[in-house]
Amino acid sequence: MTPPKLKIGSKVALTSPSSTTNSWELAKTIKLLKNMGLEVILGKTITEQKNKYRYLSADDETRAKEFNLFASDPSIDAVIASRGGYGAMRMIDSIDYDAIKNNPKIFVGFSDFTFILLAISKMCNLETYHGPVGTSSFSEFTTKYFKSVLFENEKKELVIKYNFKTINPGIAEGKLIGGNLTLLTSSLGTKYEFDSNNSILFIEEVSEHAYEFDRMLNQLKLAGKFDNVNAIILGQFKNLNTRRSFFPNKGYTIMEVIDQIIKPLKVPTILDFPIGHVREQVTLPILSQATLNTTESKLIVKIN
Repeated sequence: MTPPKLKIGSKVALTSPSSTTNSWELAKTIKLLKNMGLEVILGKTITEQKNKYRYLSADDETRAKEFNLFASDPSIDAVIASRGGYGAMRMIDSIDYDAIKNNPKIFVGFSDFTFILLAISKMCNLETYHGPVGTSSFSEFTTKYFKSVLFENEKKELVIKYNFKTINPGIAEGKLIGGNLTLLTSSLGTKYEFDSNNSILFIEEVSEHAYEFDRMLNQLKLAGKFDNVNAIILGQFKNLNTRRSFFPNKGYTIMEVIDQIIKPLKVPTILDFPIGHVREQVTLPILSQATLNTTESKLIVKIN
């Protein structure tokens, strides 16, 4: 199921289902969204947060109640996460998935919001969107793909050409699934666990050490998440080739871990794709069909 696209006059709601932000931090994004012709609503988790709940924008009940209010309101066309951080898992069971099924709309964000995107897509069979949050920079590049994917247009497919690095060459088709690596592994063993069969699995992470990256990739491997993938898209990793101390020796680099765990899978795989915790990012529709072509350095995404 694909939600209705945005158009001039559509109403979008910004909410904080995870960590804290405020109206001032969101000012540029609010202005940009309004310049797109959108009406913008801010949740009380943003406007009335008091830094009372440590790393959370509000208590679990309040965050879930606001999220469900926006999700069930037929006048709201999209719900955008204000930022990531942590907290989505604490309210995930309180989301009203039946209300979302009955009133499908756009849900967009990344980082900690990955868990909510995966949960909604699985529980509601609804296309969700891995893209910028309220605190994102919304560069010209980011804005271009945000509008291309989320707004009404005549396009049937989106061609993303980018100078990524090829780990394993090839051409593959599959449904897009993925997000932040920490949250992908956190979903394992829960009813919200993602299905990677016949997928193009995309993975991004921000500042994990190589051994942490190693552990999470191995967890996905042991859970069978690489067994039936058609292709893998890896994001842009900080300190990709940095070798850090690991007492009493030195650790592997993230690039070496990729060579050890991902490369032997022998499915088409690319690295340095612009997703997640980077200034310039594309918006990817989770559950949409896509084709990865490493020879032509492009990802073709079906626009429903």
